[in-house]
Amino acid sequence: MGWKEVSPPTRALVKSLFAELLGTAILVLVGCGSALNWKTSFDVTQVSLAFGLTVTAMVAVTGHVSGGHLNPAVSVGLLAGGELSLIKCGLYIIAQCLGATLGAGVLYGVTPEGRRGSLGANGLGEGADAVHPGAALLLEAVLSMMLVLVVFATAVDSANKISPGLAPLLIGLTVTAAHLVCIPYTGTSINPARSLGPMLVTGSFDTAHLVFWVGPMVGGWLGGMMYSYVLRNNSEGSLASQEDPDV
Repeated sequence: MGWKEVSPPTRALVKSLFAELLGTAILVLVGCGSALNWKTSFDVTQVSLAFGLTVTAMVAVTGHVSGGHLNPAVSVGLLAGGELSLIKCGLYIIAQCLGATLGAGVLYGVTPEGRRGSLGANGLGEGADAVHPGAALLLEAVLSMMLVLVVFATAVDSANKISPGLAPLLIGLTVTAAHLVCIPYTGTSINPARSLGPMLVTGSFDTAHLVFWVGPMVGGWLGGMMYSYVLRNNSEGSLASQEDPDV
């Protein structure tokens, strides 16, 4: 459960939660802000790179503090893989959601009123372009699973020597790739906090929002289970368990 990690709260825990809040806030501010660009026509590549490069930067900044999750799906994946306690996972998710809401709030405040729209909120489209909720959920789950597999392979598993020191870059590139394929379908969530922030700030909730929680969380859980119990070479301990037993 992880009670010893959070009772009483330690300075390291508070720093970790602040890092998750800050990193997720900047991710939403920059990523969703790129989708509001009114100077040129909408560009899938621009938005994909904005999200991916921001993830790269913020994982590099927060990775040594909190693990640089910035995403409830990643935290759930690490919980499923035995790398994160249940209590700490819950606290991380709360911090990420607060950060996403803060980032969306800042974006709302600095954007001209006529250009705010939905603040880059996720959606399933309308009319002939509408994506079935089941199809969207499946795509979000698969891409979130891909992200968590990359997180494990690059940042958690010390037995994997393929990409030493490149974890932030490879995780960011994975986020970019997911956005390149998924933006036309759902706007790309793969991160429930990123979907929640703009929705709360604009008050644009609808039942389709559940897709952006269920899909990524299921995908994250499956990714953590798959890497830990199928793909992982258990002859060596994980990087997380060797360097920081609390992560």
